[in-house]
Formats: sequence, C-alpha cells, structure tokens
Amino acid sequence: MKSLGSLIIGCANFSDKYGLDDNSKVPKEAIREIINKNQNIIKELDTAISYYNANNKLKDLDLKKLKISTKIPFLNFKEKDLETKVIKLVFNHSKKLNLDKFETIYLHDSNQLLGRKSNIILKTLEKLKKIKITKNVGVSIYNPEELEEILKIFVPDV
Repeated sequence: MKSLGSLIIGCANFSDKYGLDDNSKVPKEAIREIINKNQNIIKELDTAISYYNANNKLKDLDLKKLKISTKIPFLNFKEKDLETKVIKLVFNHSKKLNLDKFETIYLHDSNQLLGRKSNIILKTLEKLKKIKITKNVGVSIYNPEELEEILKIFVPDV
C-alpha cells in the first residue's frame, strides 16, 4: 500500500452544522486526537473566519507545528473602511487561534474581485503579505468560468 505524503484537513466539519449531516458534532477532544495521532501526515488545517464553532474548538489546541490557512468572508464594508476592517478581522482571527501568521489567506467569495471594490481588496491582500501575516493569498473558485474572469485581474498564489 502506498503511503500518503501529507494532508490538509478542512475544518468546516468541525463546526456544529455543515454538509449533508448537519447534526454531526466533532468534539474538541476528537479533533485533538485526529491531529496528534496523524502528526506525520497532517501538515495543514484549512479554516475560515466564518467557521465560528470550529475556531472555538481549535483555539485551545497547539497549532504551532501546523500550517494554518483561512478564508475571509464576504466583505460587506464601505470602501473607505475596507482595508482597515479586513486587516483587523484577520488579526483578530489570528489572535483567537493563537497564531502569528497564516500560510494562506483566501477570499471565500471570489466574486468580490469582480466588483467595484476589487482594487481595494487586492491591495489589502497584498498588504497582508507585506506585513507577513500571511505567506500566500488565494481565492476559492467554484467553476471554470469564474477562474477565467479572476485570472484577467489577479493571479493568486493559491
């Protein structure tokens, strides 16, 4: 049997309601056990600011040995406040998880890059890299057409 090189664990299922079985709850101790027993192959956790219950479970775990990526939710801020509010949102999220930085910060909704605030959002993502709160910036894509449109204005790291 061929062994796995490494895994990235998506944390959405660590919340109380997600997916088809939205009654499933993964207790914090089960998450700790998953991570501890598989340290040799789990290299990264993928979470999101909007995964409140998952983040509440993760915040008490030692995540320092793992790469942690996160997603920024839809940004419904006024243009003049956008950069400041996004940076504050990301810093608050890193503090909650007891982290100094993220491996990758994604936009959860790539359509934001197709709207009038796209320049501010892109500038803010690059600033997050420049101040070293993240190594990479990326975007969640849900279909090939969306990817084609995004690549016309932005080439994400991830």
